[in-house]
Amino acid sequence: MKYLSQLAYMCLMASILALTNSCESALKAGGGREVVPDEKFLALFSPDSGGVTGADGIFSVVLSDSQSIFLMGDSFLGKVVNEKRDIKTKLLRNSFILITENEEKARAIYRGTYDNPYSMMEPEQDGGTARWYWPGHGFVEDSVLYVFALNMYNDPALIVKSDKDESEKDEVDRMTESMWAFQVYGIDLLSFKLPGFEQISSDRVTYGYETGIHFGNSIYTEGKYIYVMGTRDYQLSSKIHVARTEFGKQPYFTNWEFYNGSEWVPDYMESASMDIDISVPEQFSVFKIEEKYVLLAQERGTGDIYTYTSASPHTGYGNKQFIYRTPEIENEANGLFTYNAMAHPQYIENDMLLVSYCVNGPVREIYNDVNNYRGRFIRVPLSMIDPAFITE
Repeated sequence: MKYLSQLAYMCLMASILALTNSCESALKAGGGREVVPDEKFLALFSPDSGGVTGADGIFSVVLSDSQSIFLMGDSFLGKVVNEKRDIKTKLLRNSFILITENEEKARAIYRGTYDNPYSMMEPEQDGGTARWYWPGHGFVEDSVLYVFALNMYNDPALIVKSDKDESEKDEVDRMTESMWAFQVYGIDLLSFKLPGFEQISSDRVTYGYETGIHFGNSIYTEGKYIYVMGTRDYQLSSKIHVARTEFGKQPYFTNWEFYNGSEWVPDYMESASMDIDISVPEQFSVFKIEEKYVLLAQERGTGDIYTYTSASPHTGYGNKQFIYRTPEIENEANGLFTYNAMAHPQYIENDMLLVSYCVNGPVREIYNDVNNYRGRFIRVPLSMIDPAFITE
């Protein structure tokens, strides 16, 4: 229920989308390679009762060989009846989902109780406008989970009031009015002790927000470094910026250096954007397969998912490949939109990469049909990303 700050740009891209349909069949054919839904993972991830029945975000962090934690944004608990949510269902601003035992079990993690739940993460309140966290990505060190999070608030000036009289409004009407009123106050780094997920600390990231870069929405760790990536909005596109800090050298919310296009420098004002030819979303993935780094991103304002490869995690991405167009956006009448595809390489099976993306729509419709606010999972053949990734 977020991450589309460029509404005008999204409308422009929607019109362009109609012109690109003729390219889809040629790109999607891929010499017999085919993307397929992963219904098993979807059923495990979004039960009709007892867990998180729908959310966005869908960042994953490996905890061990048998466990991964998924960091979720706006989340619903509560029983689903006839594929509908009760409008009294409480909305959590974030939650975790623990996937265990070879993808056989999922456990929702939040504060409070199932009948009276609270968001897993909550920033300090200043007595004014309420604030909340939308999670970014994270990493693990020495039984501690670190999670970057956007510290958010609603700007009253951006609330769009409906024509209804106040006495006639229900909770859905009020949510609809404030759906696009969110603003970012800052970026925090939270830590949690494993395995119980008790919160240890919350610290403000000391770099970059005044530049408009939302660092922390993609994390890649390798060797000596933690690469902290984020997006910055420009006039009609969004670009990736990259920082790094040394693994094992705390605190992780400071002591960063930034890539300026040719070298690493200490001044975040010199940060240069990555040369990617699409407008990147708020969330994207960087990971490694064999000796190549892969960047997977869904073009902002469209349903098109692409990959790029490089010999370096922070620069030099090329080999652009069209991977998939999300089918939910093809029916304009339903008002659905998709966003923020993410890769989960820890779940590669049979040379197929697990990829998620978020589905959202008009607020009332996500209550009327639970599937209108449930992430989707697909399996992408590695050969679509690079033929060299096929193993015998």
